[in-house]
Amino acid sequence: MSNHRQKSLTLLIVGLAGLMVSLLAGAAEHLTFLKSLCTSACRDTAEISLLYAPVWFWGAVFWVAVASTALFNSNLTPWIAAPAFGIEAALVWVMVRMGAPCMFCIANAAIVVILLAFSVRRKLLWQQLALALLFVMIGTAWIPYENKLFASTAVQGQGGAEDGVAAKIGDEVITEQRLDVMVGSRLLDLKKEVYRLKTEKLDQLIIEYVLQKESKEKGQAPEQFLEENFPMSKFSPTEQEIDKSIQDNQDRLREYQGPPEELRSRVKSFLENQKRVQAINAYAHALGPKYGLKVYLQVPQPAKIKVDTDGAPSQGPADAAVTVIEFSDYECPACRATHETVQKVKENYGSQIRWIFMDYPLKRHKFAFKAAEAAHCAGDQGKFWQYQELAFTREKLDTDSLVQYARELGLSTDTFRSCLDKDKFKEQIEKSIKNASNAGVDRTPSFLINGNLFIGGPAFENFKAVIETDLKKKD
Repeated sequence: MSNHRQKSLTLLIVGLAGLMVSLLAGAAEHLTFLKSLCTSACRDTAEISLLYAPVWFWGAVFWVAVASTALFNSNLTPWIAAPAFGIEAALVWVMVRMGAPCMFCIANAAIVVILLAFSVRRKLLWQQLALALLFVMIGTAWIPYENKLFASTAVQGQGGAEDGVAAKIGDEVITEQRLDVMVGSRLLDLKKEVYRLKTEKLDQLIIEYVLQKESKEKGQAPEQFLEENFPMSKFSPTEQEIDKSIQDNQDRLREYQGPPEELRSRVKSFLENQKRVQAINAYAHALGPKYGLKVYLQVPQPAKIKVDTDGAPSQGPADAAVTVIEFSDYECPACRATHETVQKVKENYGSQIRWIFMDYPLKRHKFAFKAAEAAHCAGDQGKFWQYQELAFTREKLDTDSLVQYARELGLSTDTFRSCLDKDKFKEQIEKSIKNASNAGVDRTPSFLINGNLFIGGPAFENFKAVIETDLKKKD
């Protein structure tokens, strides 16, 4: 085989290998076996775009170009390898900054390095280096800008802040989401007050603009239009209405010292003006559709809470319309009392909902952590949910009792006890606790229903009301 053909074949193999990695990266969110290999870091990096298209898509396009070059004109390889190396270096930099090591990104970077090494030409070395450096500079500037990354890199001269992180104490992280949940009700009240003030001002502006348009259409000045169509005499209150207003406002009028006739005159003027303003407002709102009125101001809603549930046991389809995440502790009395309601909700909605269980054993409960480990050890033998039922409904949770429950379910007690003794699931449960805390959950039981937090054990009717509402939204 000639040297030229050998290089072309090698280049073709490199291109096909890169294409396979790019396609696998694009399919990772849709194929179950790839999801198990892909960590949450992979999902973070999968969301990065370049020129508003997924990075894996551009990777696939590039590797098709490499394979085509191998077949038709391998002399172009140095000029496409150098820019690719520059962009890949920028992506690796972004990945490191995000703290999200993605196996597909690493594999692709390795193949790009191989391509670059294969395509280096001594005569073109400086041109290739300059081209690669140019694309590194472009990539490191554009990719964070397009994806809105690292927006909070410095606050009052203190660098290193991360998106969504309020503070760090050693390895411990306090997230903004956690703070939002802790002050959630007060924050929502403040947002509602801001919304009320904006709505009042918006209403005034809408009425003003609509009346201006209507009076202009009638060929009149706004003041003339209002005077002719809404004369004050048209809104004169009855004597009974004046009496009622005085009676209803006795506390406010207690200090009034003037003659009764003057008071009645003032109240009459006030009621006339009030009726007139209400009539004008109603008229203006009725004209809104005529002039294409559309209101986009949104009513404040509780913030949706996100939590990392990677590795947590789940029941129901991944694409269910409603996802319920339960944070619970096997020794917590309230959790035990709520368990019957939880089972009723699962039975009632079946495959319409996805149920995810997050361990949150409290430190003050002596046996809770080991019970959580025991449920996962039973899960190793395919009976997590059956074991959970026993852990929630039986009185004792000491180690001997935990082993006895495994025996009742027909599990291998030797395997089960070995799993407990080796603390096989200790790290997973600690991770579950940390993820729950970062999301703002600080007590058990707590439930996230499609991102909305419910603290304590809701009654079945409350679960039903929320789930039914979300199911109707899906329809």
